[in-house]
Amino acid sequence: MAKKNKVNICAVIGLLMILAGIVYVIVCTVLHLHKQWIFRLFFAAWVMAYMVLTDFIEPAVTDRFRRKKEKQIKAYYKYAVLDMVGMAGLLWFVIMAGIFDDYTHYAGIAIFIVCFVPKNIFYKKYNTRLSYYERYQEEADEDEFEIDISDD
Repeated sequence: MAKKNKVNICAVIGLLMILAGIVYVIVCTVLHLHKQWIFRLFFAAWVMAYMVLTDFIEPAVTDRFRRKKEKQIKAYYKYAVLDMVGMAGLLWFVIMAGIFDDYTHYAGIAIFIVCFVPKNIFYKKYNTRLSYYERYQEEADEDEFEIDISDD
């Protein structure tokens, strides 16, 4: 019996968002609109919507957590939050670069760098395979039951 391939609708939407974003940036650059606030704010909102789609919506739709333990799921959500915060810092740098004479936009790069290492650590914790002992303990915990031998 042939196995049907399911189309990951979130991946398709994400790819279309990337293509539309590239077209938007090219058109705005050609028309010299890339220095306006509305371009920068719309671009930032577009990137954050993409991040929400890929970090939060896609795992729920694709049932990515089905065979994961609770600590792995928590590690994934910590990764996703750090990814969003780091990307927000990077967007802050991109949006504010060249607008003001001060250098506060470099704080966005610092936020991105600070979030980068822990984000990857949490993602590795999410992707770790359970050891033989952990799998055995999980099966043993499911098999345990209590017997009441009291005379009441």
